[in-house]
Amino acid sequence: MRLSPGPIDGQEPKESFLAQVRQVKAAAGGELRVYDIIEVHPVRLGNAQGVPYEHEFRARLATATGPSDALHIGTVTENGAPKMCGWSVEESFDVRDQLANETIAGSNVHVDDVRSVVEQVATGVGGDIQDSSAMTRRSDFAGIEGWSSGWRTGSYGGGRITVIRYDNAEASLSHAKAIIDHFAPDATTTFTMSELPDAQALRYSGLAWTGVQTADLAGQIDVAVAVYDDVVVWMTASGRDPEENHSKLNVIAETVHSIVGQ
Repeated sequence: MRLSPGPIDGQEPKESFLAQVRQVKAAAGGELRVYDIIEVHPVRLGNAQGVPYEHEFRARLATATGPSDALHIGTVTENGAPKMCGWSVEESFDVRDQLANETIAGSNVHVDDVRSVVEQVATGVGGDIQDSSAMTRRSDFAGIEGWSSGWRTGSYGGGRITVIRYDNAEASLSHAKAIIDHFAPDATTTFTMSELPDAQALRYSGLAWTGVQTADLAGQIDVAVAVYDDVVVWMTASGRDPEENHSKLNVIAETVHSIVGQ
C-alpha cells in the first residue's frame, strides 16, 4: 500500500511498526493483498494546511471473508514519482462532518488536584499500571499542570487517563477540541457514554500509522474528552476489536464520574 518508502528510525520503532503490520495481516486472514483500488473525485484528503492532495484513491484489502472496508489514500508527485502522503478510513469523512457541527460542553465543576484524579482512576480500573508521570508545557496538549497514567489489561491493550489544567475554561475547551480533531481522520464512529453524556467520544483505527488498516481490521482505540472548568480529562481504552463494545472506556468514565462528579 505504501507508494513511497518512509524512514523508520531506530530498531525499536521498526519492530513496533512490523508488529502492527503483523496484527493487521492476521486480522485480514494471513496476508496483505489489495482487492481493488480506484481513483475518486473530488479529492477530499489534504495536508495539515488543508491543501488537497493531487490524487485520492479508494482501496480495499482482500481478506479471508471478502473485501475489507475502504481506505482512502492521498498522493502527490515528487521527482516524477507518486508518493503516498496521507490516508483515512472512509467512515472518518462522516465523523469529521459530524464533529464540525458539534461543540464540547464544559462543566463548571472544579477539579482541585489533577494528579489525585489520575491516580484514583488508574488504580480503580484494575489494570497493571505501566507508567505514571507529570506532564510539562512541552508535552502534547499540556497546559499549566497535568498528570498521566497508563495501564495494561490482559495480554493486549489497556487504557490511559490524562488530566490537564489550562489557564482558563476557554483554553480547556479549545484543547479538548484539538485532542478530538487530532484523531478524527482515523475515526470509525462516535458514541456517547451515560456517565459522561457531555463528553465527546470516538473510536479510531489503532494501527493507522502502518497505512494499511481499514476500519474493520485489527485493533481499535476508544478515546473521550470531558471538560471540567479549566481542566480536560482525556481517557483512552486500546486494543479493542472492531466489533467490540465500548465497555472498557465506560469503566474509566464511570470512575471519573464517581471521583469528580458533574
